[in-house]
Amino acid sequence: MLYKDVCIVGGGPAGLAAANILAARGLTVVVVGYDPDRATNSSPGETLSPAVLESMHKLGLENEFQELRLPEISGFKSTWGSPAMEWRDKSLSPRGSGWLLDRRAFERMLGAQAEKLGVVLRREHAANITQHHHASRVWLKSSGSSICARLLIYATGRHGIQEKPRNRILVDRLVACVTLVQTSASAWDRAVRIDALEKGWIYSIQISATERALALFTDGDLLRATTRKAPLESVAAAVAEAPTVSQVVSPGELRTMQGSAMYWAVSQFRLTAWGERWIGCGDAAQSYDPLASMGVALAIEDGIEAAEALVACLCKDNSDALLRRDLNRRERFISYLKDRYSYYGLEHRWRSAPFWKRRQSEHALRGISARQPPSGS
Repeated sequence: MLYKDVCIVGGGPAGLAAANILAARGLTVVVVGYDPDRATNSSPGETLSPAVLESMHKLGLENEFQELRLPEISGFKSTWGSPAMEWRDKSLSPRGSGWLLDRRAFERMLGAQAEKLGVVLRREHAANITQHHHASRVWLKSSGSSICARLLIYATGRHGIQEKPRNRILVDRLVACVTLVQTSASAWDRAVRIDALEKGWIYSIQISATERALALFTDGDLLRATTRKAPLESVAAAVAEAPTVSQVVSPGELRTMQGSAMYWAVSQFRLTAWGERWIGCGDAAQSYDPLASMGVALAIEDGIEAAEALVACLCKDNSDALLRRDLNRRERFISYLKDRYSYYGLEHRWRSAPFWKRRQSEHALRGISARQPPSGS
C-alpha cells in the first residue's frame, strides 16, 4: 500500500495544477488517472484562453508553456446577435485571443513539472474509495492495489464527485456534436468562427493544415426532438445555415466527415464541493459554457485555489479556509451566470425558440443566488 498526504483522483489540468501546488508546499502527493495519451476530456478544436497565463506564472511554468508553441488564434468571426458578420481581432486584447490547445502536450507539461516536485503519477483509475476517520483509501482498477491518504481531491471532470450528497444545479442541457472535415484551404485559417442558429450555435476552427473541427451546440432534448437525422447530418444542416462557417467549409468538404462524438457541455454547479478530508475542484465542482472558451483556464485556477485552501488548513491551522474557498467559488459562478445571461441576451432573432428562451431567463441565476452552500459533509 502506498501512503501519501494527498491523493488526487483525476489527472487532468485541474488535478495536476493542484498536485504542483501541494508538492511545492512540501506535501506528499499521488495522482491517479493520469493518462495524457488518452486525454479523454478533450475534443478537437479545444482552445485555451489567455487567462491561463496567470496560472502558469503561479505554477512557475511560463517558459515551459511558451516552449509548447501552441498555434495562436488570430481572432473571432461571428454572427451573434445579428446576421452581419463581426470580426474581433486579437490586437483588441493585450494578451491576444488565445491558443489552439494540444491537450496531450499541455498535460504532459503539467505532469513533468509535478514529477520534478516528487508527485507520483499513476495511469490507473480509481475503482473504489473508502473513507475512515483519519484517512481515505483509494483502490485502483488494474492492479487491485490501494493508496492511503490523509486527504482527497476529486478532479474527476464534469461527471463529478463520488462523495455524497451529490446535489448540484444543472443550468442547462447543452451537448456538443463534434466532427472533423478535410480542408482544402491553401493557408491555415487561425480564426475561431461562431454562428448563432435557431436551435443553438456552431463553432469551427482549423486544427491542422488538412483538418477543420466542427462543433454543433444545442440542448440534448432539442437534438432528439427536432431531428431524426444522424449527428453528422445535423452538423451538415447547421453548416448550411451558418454564414461564417459555410465560408470555409464547402459541400464537398462536408462529405469528408467520417465520424462524430457527443460531449456533455452543461453549465453546472455542485452545492457540496468539500467535506471532512476531501475537496472537489475543476469541472467536478463547477463547469462552464464552452462559448466562454474559459473551461481549461478556470479549471486550472480552481485546482490551484483548492490546493492552497488545503495547505492553509493543514499547515497554517486555518479551519475556515475551505469554507471561504467555497463561498468564493459560489460568487464566481454567480458572476459567470450574469455574464452568460447577458451574452445570450444579445441574440434577439429567435427569442421564442426553446434554446434561446431558456438562456434568456433569469431562473437559473435566481436559483443559485438564493441557495446557501452547505458547510461540508
